[in-house]
Amino acid sequence: MLLDRPTGPDRLKYDPWWLWAVNNLDLLLKPKHSFRTERGKKAGLMKLLLSARSQYLTGQASGAVDLAHVIDLVEDLDFIKTRDNNLLSEYASSLTSAKAQDYSYLTGIWFEVRMAAMFLKTGLQFTRPDPPDFLVEIDSTTIGVECHAPRALPGADVEKRIKVAVEKKGKKYKGHAWTQGSTALLLDATWLVRASGREVVQGQTALGAEFLAGLLEALRTTRYGLVIAFWFGHSIGQQADSRAVSCVNGPVDISDPALVSFRSCLLAHFRLEDSEPIRLPNLPYDSGSNATQPAK
Repeated sequence: MLLDRPTGPDRLKYDPWWLWAVNNLDLLLKPKHSFRTERGKKAGLMKLLLSARSQYLTGQASGAVDLAHVIDLVEDLDFIKTRDNNLLSEYASSLTSAKAQDYSYLTGIWFEVRMAAMFLKTGLQFTRPDPPDFLVEIDSTTIGVECHAPRALPGADVEKRIKVAVEKKGKKYKGHAWTQGSTALLLDATWLVRASGREVVQGQTALGAEFLAGLLEALRTTRYGLVIAFWFGHSIGQQADSRAVSCVNGPVDISDPALVSFRSCLLAHFRLEDSEPIRLPNLPYDSGSNATQPAK
């Protein structure tokens, strides 16, 4: 069980959320050296959190954004703990390993954790052979599923970035046995949505037609039969404060019945925000102007 979330005036301050994240990571991951010790502060996750706090105190929005993503990671790990403690142990090892000093590795693992939590919520049966990230059993068929969290700088060419991301993943495992059957690529497009410079987006219009165009073009050069690009945040509409997700996927017409079932199962069991605005992960959990301002 997680520690109580900050409430009252603390809900609008940075440090209470930062301490909440650190203390819960200690409880969930049980690192060899607590993140609160001097040795623990050298771990990748803790170095990131210390950097985020430093950035926030100097007025940089990235300090709030990074912490917000870690808070989402904490909540996903806690959900996994309630369903599969062995899986939690596997992710704990990854998140506290030497590889976790690499920020791109960390963001990739965060996305895998998010997808594993989604699979558990939908009842999908899966294993983690690495590679691929997941083998999912559905309709007596095994689907190979890879995850990727491409990043982009503000103002980047999103269509080009998505093509590069899909093609890169297609080339990496070319010839592997698992790529000869049904395959899906899942993308965390949250960082690409951020590249547009917007923090509040309107459901599935967040990336525009150029994103889907780039997605479909990239699919022609890979063996992936399905690509789903998600972005995550919180609803600021009628169900304000609840976690929300939107996505685009392609191709529209899939001939592989196993991939059709996989897509239907995955997308039918969580709330897709088609119309309500989504605020990308930020602090605090509201849409107020204090979200990226240092606490007084």
